[in-house]
Amino acid sequence: MQFRYGNYTHAANEATVTRTIRPVYSPRGAVRFHRNVVTISGQLQAADQASLTTALAALEAAYAVNGQDFVLLDNTSTATVIGLDSANTHGGVRVTAFDYPQGDGAVYATHMPYHITLEADVIPATGPGLRLFRESLEFIGTGGPTRIFLPVLNGPPQEQILRQQSTQRCIQTGEAVSDLGYVSLPAPLFPTLEHVDQRRIRKTGPDVTGGTLDGYRIAWTYFFEGLTDQSAAVPTVV
Repeated sequence: MQFRYGNYTHAANEATVTRTIRPVYSPRGAVRFHRNVVTISGQLQAADQASLTTALAALEAAYAVNGQDFVLLDNTSTATVIGLDSANTHGGVRVTAFDYPQGDGAVYATHMPYHITLEADVIPATGPGLRLFRESLEFIGTGGPTRIFLPVLNGPPQEQILRQQSTQRCIQTGEAVSDLGYVSLPAPLFPTLEHVDQRRIRKTGPDVTGGTLDGYRIAWTYFFEGLTDQSAAVPTVV
């Protein structure tokens, strides 16, 4: 077995390779991506220490660079379907560990064991995109009478009715996070009652994962006021 990382090709049968794939879920229960973990356990061999030092330097230099393709080769040095194409991953292939697990005996005389771990996140072709969506409604008042309590010099405050009918106010707030760009805003629940001059929209710049943009956040707040009780309404569900 032979494999290549970037432009570095390991010697045939120099190492063993294992690969684990597990789904990573969003808070909504959808698969955001499949995390691929490739473990390389091998042993460099050379005629003497000087040659081994040169070989180790080349190995370390190759795996000091993230974002390279990992390819498993067949007996004719042709690429197989088993590998990690960095361009088709979210943030590229990452080198998460490089270890020399053994340092006793004849190690570094003519051979040196090594252990390397690669990770890459592969997004499904029909990925969910939407990572988070939540909305809330806050109702203030019910439209009933407006009362005040006037302090007096002696005795308890006096209750007075300023008006027999008041308005009900409502605040519709929400936020959404998507890996595929800013989502479209949900419509205001009571468009004829909205104070459009008070509408608030906030966009937060996306996260950067290995050079790839994700985590586009948008938040909205709508203010409403009317004469009827709207508290039976429920938030938008997506």
